[in-house]
Amino acid sequence: RLRMSAMSAAMASSHTPMNANNKQAPFGEMIPWGDPAWYRGYNSPYYRASHAKLRAQVRAFVDKEIMPFCNQWDEAKKLPMDLLKKCAKAGWLPAVVGAPWPKDFAPEHPDIPAAEWDQFHELILIDELARTGSGSVLWGISGGLSIGLPPVLHFGSTELKRRVA
Repeated sequence: RLRMSAMSAAMASSHTPMNANNKQAPFGEMIPWGDPAWYRGYNSPYYRASHAKLRAQVRAFVDKEIMPFCNQWDEAKKLPMDLLKKCAKAGWLPAVVGAPWPKDFAPEHPDIPAAEWDQFHELILIDELARTGSGSVLWGISGGLSIGLPPVLHFGSTELKRRVA
């Protein structure tokens, strides 16, 4: 039988913050295993200040631009075309195809240089989009682009890249 309860104060105090130099404040709902462990202050050697900044920016975007409309979009079985433009304008849409991405087709994130992007930034993006509980939103923003666009960027003609990317 599974029993769920709150973490005791003794257990919580036994865990160290991300690292001594870059202590991250707890973030999110604080539901054990409901958010990634580093959101709750567990030590991680992989997440830096740029990850925390991206996480906060994407969460704010998702809460404002996506969450209120998820049910409507799921029922319509269609995402609005301007949603991808808003994601691109926010500076994180190129992350779904993996860094480095061609600067000719995607602007850099305003706060995080492209050279700093890594797979953990991509995981944050997916985690935050997954909070919507909508497979169509997650797939519509990241799935199709992450599968279909990289071959075009790597092997497509200049004209095809101009039209598609």
